[in-house]
Amino acid sequence: MTRLAVALACLLAGTLVSTRRGDAATAEAGANIGAASILCEAALQADAIRQKAKELPCVAVKEKLEATLNSVPEEVWEDALSNSGRLRARTLQVVGNWKRGTPLDGFCGGIHNADQPGVCAAVRDLATCMDHRTKAAKSARKAVDPNVTEAQDGWASQTENTARQAANAKNLTLGATMVYLCRGVAGKNPCFAKGQVPEELKTDLEVGGEIAPQKVEEVWPKAKQELCKAKRTDRNVRRTIGRFWARVQSRGNGENAHPTFGECERYAGHNSDKGCLEYGAENTTDVFWMKTLLEAEHALAAANRTLEAVTRLTERVHDRHETLVAALRRENGAQARDDGQAPQNAGASDETATKGDAQRDSGATG
Repeated sequence: MTRLAVALACLLAGTLVSTRRGDAATAEAGANIGAASILCEAALQADAIRQKAKELPCVAVKEKLEATLNSVPEEVWEDALSNSGRLRARTLQVVGNWKRGTPLDGFCGGIHNADQPGVCAAVRDLATCMDHRTKAAKSARKAVDPNVTEAQDGWASQTENTARQAANAKNLTLGATMVYLCRGVAGKNPCFAKGQVPEELKTDLEVGGEIAPQKVEEVWPKAKQELCKAKRTDRNVRRTIGRFWARVQSRGNGENAHPTFGECERYAGHNSDKGCLEYGAENTTDVFWMKTLLEAEHALAAANRTLEAVTRLTERVHDRHETLVAALRRENGAQARDDGQAPQNAGASDETATKGDAQRDSGATG
């Protein structure tokens, strides 16, 4: 290798090590704020999921579908259904025996799933959309908020030191994980620049002894407001989870051999060291806040897919309406032309018949 290549390789290797483990020189000064930034990234992703779920127009799409159906004149559907062949079959496939002014729920209520036209399948899917929307918002909240009354696997009944053990840390919400992380030693707090906790949080994060679960619930919104400001839009939940595990330190063998996350230099165990959490395994999503946040992300994606499918169906109904209206106009136009010509022909026939009768009468008289 050339000297330049060697230099670049060394620089790259140094960058990767620094990114994965944090710089040893700055860790002593509490510069390991990357640990907190990863949790913040996940918390802001949860906020985004909740907001997107709230904005999902499941009800609006249903109302639009119903309005589209009811905007069609009654004779359009009747004409389509009176036809034989493909026109009738395709209309039945999309809207069934729809009657204008019928509420969708009432129309679809008495139809078995196997016989449902497209609009009724859409109604069923939109109910699923609402379920997905609710699940996305609920899961995103549960993954993050340290709600003592809804504590996952009873973490709120445990002391801080017990909750940070390998067997229990995986059951914490993201908010509780972050509060325990930010309980680091004064001057070495892994959540704040230079390890210094802001005055408004010192009373909560630097209290002596262990912090009570109720206090964790109270402190989390304050810590989030102080720390979670840099929103990233180029990462999804799974990538953030990958960044989390890249920060976890494998400690090898020994009494305190569990993988750890946070300010864990010269780690002496959960009973003495604050700001450090143990995990039983690395590179897994079997951590409460991770799997619950992934569930929220998946539910949101499922709701979006449902909406897209129903929106396409609404467009098909509209297109079918336009096609049927055009066909009906052509048919009515042709009928009108026929009706317009019929009196003229009839009049001419009557006139001819009258002349013939007159001629016959004249001949008979002569």
